[in-house]
Amino acid sequence: MFRIFTVAVSGIAVTGLLSCSPAASNSAQTAVAGIVGMVQQMELRTPYPTAAELSTQTAYPSQTAYPTADGYDTRLADLAANLGKTATPYPTSTPYPTERPWSEEDTHQTILMQPGLWSRDLSLYGRCGDWFEVRIGTHPSYFAYAVGNEVSQNQFLVVSIGFLNTSAQTIAEVFHKQFSAIGELNGAEVRYPSYGPAGQSASDRWGKHYIGGIAVPPGIEVYSFLAFDVDYHAKNWRLVFESDESSAFDCGFSIPVEPQPEFSIDFYATVESGE
Repeated sequence: MFRIFTVAVSGIAVTGLLSCSPAASNSAQTAVAGIVGMVQQMELRTPYPTAAELSTQTAYPSQTAYPTADGYDTRLADLAANLGKTATPYPTSTPYPTERPWSEEDTHQTILMQPGLWSRDLSLYGRCGDWFEVRIGTHPSYFAYAVGNEVSQNQFLVVSIGFLNTSAQTIAEVFHKQFSAIGELNGAEVRYPSYGPAGQSASDRWGKHYIGGIAVPPGIEVYSFLAFDVDYHAKNWRLVFESDESSAFDCGFSIPVEPQPEFSIDFYATVESGE
C-alpha cells in the first residue's frame, strides 16, 4: 500500500510516493535527506560579487569663444597696408659686361707686373718681333763665386730666363753670346758677355735645358740659365739681347734684373772690409 506525502524544504515542496512497507519508507527518507542536504549546500555558497558602479565621466572643457570685433585694433589694418609701401625694393641687377672678341694680340703679353713689384712668376717680357719672347724665369737672379766646376774671376751673375717661341717655325740654336749683362759702376755703364760654361753648369744644376745648345719648336717655352762674370759692385742690372748677322731675325731688347742680395754681396763686402 502506498502513501503520497509532501515536504516543504526552504520553500520548495517535494512530493513523494512512499510505500507503506518498511523498506520503502527508509528509501524515501534517504532521498529526502539528500535533497535537503543539497539545498543546504546551495545556501552556503558564496554569492556573486556585486558589480561596482561606473565612475562619473569628466566633462570636456567648454570652448573659448572667439574674440569679438569690438576688441580689434584698427591700426593693425593700416600698418599691414603700409608694409608694401615702405619695403625696400630689390636692387637693380647690373648687367654682365659684354666680352670683347678674341684677337691674336691676346697672346702677346708685354707687361705682367708693375716695375719694382717682385714676383718670381711675373716679370717684364722682351720681344723679338714675331719670333720669340724672353722673360725672367722662375728663379731669382743671384751672385755666385763658382758654378759647378767653373770659378769666376770676380762673381758670376746667374740669371734664370724663360724663352718662348712665338713664331710658326722652329728656332735653331740661339747663341748665348747674343746675351749680355749691363750695369752701372762708378757712374759708367759696364757690359759683361755671357760665359757659356758657367751657364751650362747652372742649367745642369737646376735640371734645365741650356738655351745655347737646343732648338726650340713653335709654341714651346723652355727655361734656362745664363751666367756672366761681373763685378758685383755694379747696380741697375739689365739683361740685354742683340741679334747678329748669323741670326734669321734682327732685333734687340733689354730686361731689368734684380739679383738676390742676401748672402754673396754681404759676405764679400765683409771680407773686403777686413772685419
